[in-house]
Amino acid sequence: RGVKDKVAEELVPDARRAAAPYPRHPVVQAWLAEIEYDAGNFAEAEAAADRALAANPRQIEALIYKGRARMAAAEKAKSSDPAVWSEVRTALAAANRVDPDHPEPLILFYDSFRKQGVDPTENAVIGLEYAYALAPYDRGLRRLLADQLLADGDAKEARAILSSVAYDPHEGPAG
Repeated sequence: RGVKDKVAEELVPDARRAAAPYPRHPVVQAWLAEIEYDAGNFAEAEAAADRALAANPRQIEALIYKGRARMAAAEKAKSSDPAVWSEVRTALAAANRVDPDHPEPLILFYDSFRKQGVDPTENAVIGLEYAYALAPYDRGLRRLLADQLLADGDAKEARAILSSVAYDPHEGPAG
């Protein structure tokens, strides 16, 4: 957890070997989906997520990484095809149905519109606001919601949401 880019790429061969004996284990395959995603192997991440979901269709991390992998692949391909982005959102909506109180699928659903280059739907904005209610400690989420509030013309609420970030001594330059 928490590795990116080159470190993830270096760990993928070991992760694949470790996961190989457990092709039907939902947690192991969800873990493999995460490391494949972190290494930028989006097709492999989705395949691992699919194996996890075949074993347990309610494996929330697999659903999230399936959505993440699809979104990253669409973004990398610079896709503007609404059908491609609909598939991204379908995976994220499935994760939200499994756990409606998990903020990550809501955040990713909202972000999928931004990455597609279109305005988020009202439903996506409501989901983002609910994600904030669930995880107000998430600084990135605070910034994302504040950006949306500014786009909506609500500078007062955006300022209130950002105040804890701006005055946080641990925030550094972002504050």
